[in-house]
Amino acid sequence: MSRLSPLVGLALLSLVFSSSSFARKSTPLVAPTPDPATSGTGNQAPGPGVIGAGVLQLWTFDNANGTPNAQGWTPVDRTAQPPMFHVVNGPAAPGFAGHAVWCGVGTSNCSAMDACAYATLPGYGNNWKQFWATQSIGVDPNYSTTVVFNLSYDMEPSYDFLYLEYTTGGNVWNLMGTWNGTGNVIVSKSIPAGTYTSPIRVRLRFVSDGAYSDEDGQYDSSGPVYIDNLSIINNGVFVDSHDFTAEALNATNTVDGHWIGFGPVAFGNKAALFDGDAVVQQDPGVFNSTNMWGFFNGSAENYACGGFPGQAIVPHGSTAGGVDNYIRNEIQSPVIPLTGVGATEAVMLTFDAYMDLPRDNLIFYEYRVRSRVATVWQAWKKTAFVYDDGVTAAKAWKVRSHDLRPLIPAAATDIQIGLGVVDMCPYWCGIYGSGVCHSHSPLIDNISVTGSNTATGGNVQVTPVDATTGTTPVTITYGNVTQPGLTTLTTGPTGPAVSGSFQIANGNYYNISTSATTTGNITVCINYNQATLTVPESSLRMGHWDTALNPDAWVDITTSLDTVNDRICGTTDHLSPFVIGGGSVTAVGNGPAMPALHQNVPNPFNPTTTIAYDVPSAGARVSIRVYDTAGRLVRTLVDRQEAAGAHDVTWDGRDEFGSAVASGVYFYKMTAGSFVESRRMVLLK
Repeated sequence: MSRLSPLVGLALLSLVFSSSSFARKSTPLVAPTPDPATSGTGNQAPGPGVIGAGVLQLWTFDNANGTPNAQGWTPVDRTAQPPMFHVVNGPAAPGFAGHAVWCGVGTSNCSAMDACAYATLPGYGNNWKQFWATQSIGVDPNYSTTVVFNLSYDMEPSYDFLYLEYTTGGNVWNLMGTWNGTGNVIVSKSIPAGTYTSPIRVRLRFVSDGAYSDEDGQYDSSGPVYIDNLSIINNGVFVDSHDFTAEALNATNTVDGHWIGFGPVAFGNKAALFDGDAVVQQDPGVFNSTNMWGFFNGSAENYACGGFPGQAIVPHGSTAGGVDNYIRNEIQSPVIPLTGVGATEAVMLTFDAYMDLPRDNLIFYEYRVRSRVATVWQAWKKTAFVYDDGVTAAKAWKVRSHDLRPLIPAAATDIQIGLGVVDMCPYWCGIYGSGVCHSHSPLIDNISVTGSNTATGGNVQVTPVDATTGTTPVTITYGNVTQPGLTTLTTGPTGPAVSGSFQIANGNYYNISTSATTTGNITVCINYNQATLTVPESSLRMGHWDTALNPDAWVDITTSLDTVNDRICGTTDHLSPFVIGGGSVTAVGNGPAMPALHQNVPNPFNPTTTIAYDVPSAGARVSIRVYDTAGRLVRTLVDRQEAAGAHDVTWDGRDEFGSAVASGVYFYKMTAGSFVESRRMVLLK
């Protein structure tokens, strides 16, 4: 079995990932076709450290003897929250005097949940679930029971809420009132006589969503909820009453113990290192036998829905007690110094991920980062995206690469990364998926943080993030990099005009540039979405706007087309716009400066393959012949005078007499004047 190679600061392949905004639950999901997996093989590095030019840190999670090593990464259950309802001096609002109960965080208690780094204090954070609740209270159910209190509230309209609820036992809570936005009111809500049994419990529940709070500074509040003069009345009798004058500041319960503040029941930490030999992997090309992070430790559920009842899975959540409790688990890195990294230089988070995340599962991975500026840690920041496989799972290892620079201040001296899993069922079940079948994915291994998009040396691979879409559809391999730099990619509908004989397959120009100094060939591979093609997939060619020609012209540089993995590659010696499409890419009136013979596509093939070749502007007598490994002529494909431009010819795997040849290696040779070149191809049956 092979071992998945570590990422030495740079991605090994490109991919198109699906991204979905979850900060606003009304935002639709974007669903591009996911990229199938490919990856290299090799030996694991022994551990973390500064590994070569541009690589700040690399973690493989293995000791030299193959035993697991967390290497400073720490599992964190992000659903765990301390109580945030507590006694404070009340606000300057009608009905409030002296002490009150507040749900919020200020400078005096900002150590909870890293709130000291919140963008605006006092206030509240994202994904809060907080409770202020009674113990059981005996009442006469033959009379109505009324809950009365002063309420001042300030929370994001339409997305964050305060609920007043009661229960007569069990986990069924009945709604009495809901508040949202801002206001200052006297609340009086009753439970009608004869509709309940005794005893009862009453609670106030505050819930915030995943964005727009004081944590990210997108909604600046004074704290969502103040409560005072809280009473429960039955048959005209005050069975419970508090003005909180007896309670000490910062107390999270009343002196008599009738009311108590608390956070949600934590989902539980499920992150742990697992031996790759002990987890299901269905990638036909790669098997990772090293240690990797998973998020199913202690899970009582199995992957029977995927055909593997012996494999534990990322567990489902629940809505017990009317409260959403779903996994939000991550691993957090040790501190990463940004020594030597420029203030505008890309900081790439790259890792191997085993992706078995069809959208219907509603299980996604997400990442975030926090920065230290002038010795002070700032708030955690993240994009408004979660990442999955799209509609259909790839069940494959992929290299994921994300540029953290937009989330890192220029003055940052250090960063810390969080990388983990989230179940979006409470937001999207029944809308974008069912959430019924979970897998054990994502699995995460070989995490690196790279201070530059390009290292030095030979065969340097780069997967630049597209500034337009946030995806990485392009992989670039430099023959040799003598000076590191940043490679950038922008896709869009504009670029140099192509000839009428060429149809761009998806409307995209791939504008690629680099500040690195390179020598030798550059191989560009583009992952395409088969569903968006406007030409037959088998006709795909890669065109390059060749600025080395005079005048500039489009040139066919295709070297391989992988229709199984939806990936096309070409080779050149410099960067400028690229396109993929069908037909002849050579611009009208321009021929290539030199003859060229390209790699057949597809290769290996069965039963046919296409060989492309270029004829220079003056035209030439061209011959293309196929030979076996013994040097015997098998077939003459071309023997004629050709006009300038790009051409191709198809071989059907038959000899000069029309008989099908055997599987094996064959060579094809092109002769055009003094130009002679041969290439190898493989016929597989």
